[in-house]
Amino acid sequence: MNLHKESIFILVIFSLSILPCFTHAQTIMSVLSGDQETSSFAKALEHTGLDQQLLDMGPYTIFAPSNEAFESFSNGINTSSSRMRSILLNHIMTGLATERSIRAMNKVTSLGGVTLNVESNGNTILIDNARLIQSNIRAGNGVIHIIDRVLR
Repeated sequence: MNLHKESIFILVIFSLSILPCFTHAQTIMSVLSGDQETSSFAKALEHTGLDQQLLDMGPYTIFAPSNEAFESFSNGINTSSSRMRSILLNHIMTGLATERSIRAMNKVTSLGGVTLNVESNGNTILIDNARLIQSNIRAGNGVIHIIDRVLR
């Protein structure tokens, strides 16, 4: 009887330990592609091959321009070009930065090597003059924040 209780206890502990893995099972790319505000940014990540990197464990923090901001910027730019890839890398950083932690920062460094200034004033957060319009969109391998312009 004791062996049976121990087995059940171990099974319950194991089940609870893997539960967090399933709470945000979608990757950053799945969330970006499925969101009507960030699908254009997701397509550009796919065209440049950066989508494959964002399938990794991460965690990553993404500052994703809204479709409106991205489409007005990218009009006429080849979305698979090296220039576009460099611009997209400015929107990705390693590590998990929630809105709360971003408020405590003065600067963040993107995967593109660009240092982005962070300003927080009341309810407004600016990342290099791009305003956070939606924050803390969780994914299994990071967090996404939607911004109102492209980071160059």
